[in-house]
Amino acid sequence: MYSSHIDVLSKYYIVLNNPRASRAACSELRILQRFRHPGLPPLVGYAYDVHSGSPDIIVLQLFTPRYSIGCLRNLLSAQDSCSKLDAVQRLRILQTIASTLSFLHNNKPDEVCHGNVCSRCIMLTEFMEPILFDFTNAYSPSHSSESEEESLNPEAYYYASHLQCSGLFRDIYSFGVLSLEVWLNEEPMAGYWTDNHGSPVVSSDVSLAERVICSTARKQTYPLKVPPFKYWSAELHQNVLEFVRPCLDTKQQNTANCLEKVRLGHLDRIYRLLLKRSEKSIMF
Repeated sequence: MYSSHIDVLSKYYIVLNNPRASRAACSELRILQRFRHPGLPPLVGYAYDVHSGSPDIIVLQLFTPRYSIGCLRNLLSAQDSCSKLDAVQRLRILQTIASTLSFLHNNKPDEVCHGNVCSRCIMLTEFMEPILFDFTNAYSPSHSSESEEESLNPEAYYYASHLQCSGLFRDIYSFGVLSLEVWLNEEPMAGYWTDNHGSPVVSSDVSLAERVICSTARKQTYPLKVPPFKYWSAELHQNVLEFVRPCLDTKQQNTANCLEKVRLGHLDRIYRLLLKRSEKSIMF
């Protein structure tokens, strides 16, 4: 009866002598069972059984509601993404993700680092509300030893793979890159991206974050290279880039001062303020 509204979030093949696979599956299951937040997927249920072909493999499936729009990355790379997502919707996506990460980071004494914040790990509801997925690399910095953190899958640090930093700052930096990706509608990684017409564009080996930082260093505002989306304004554009910039400050990445300066609860409040201003201007 409800099968059309439920989807398999993840299917894990847990090899009994493979700690990394077991850890990834248990991490996601534990976090989704424990936490409730508008930006997290509700866990409808889970099922596990011994693999039919091998008694050493356990198959674990996690079930959540189905999100019909799909992942944020696919929407941003679509040809009509500028018309599908207006400025207010983009701000709302960023505000919700900032709020979700702030909730996880401030869950004392068991704060949670997501470990792989990126547009591929965000699903959208039919109302364009973002849901943060993929907690396979999540862990609690205060309860994890250095060896446990090193055992995480480094390939998962999509936006922050080049950083040697603490998990919480990795989330903060990745959120900064995500903000640029959502607001500028550009592929964030170096090498290539997909333009607004769905065509691959080859770039130099410079990431979107580095290009924005270089523009800021020259006291220039990085331009919007796609057609302006609805409700976009030059002032709003400048505000978003200004508020995101501290997230990308890798020079202070391992200092408590940096974490305090760019804590995501602060960005959550900033985006809420920008949203109120934008929605008020739309009404008039």
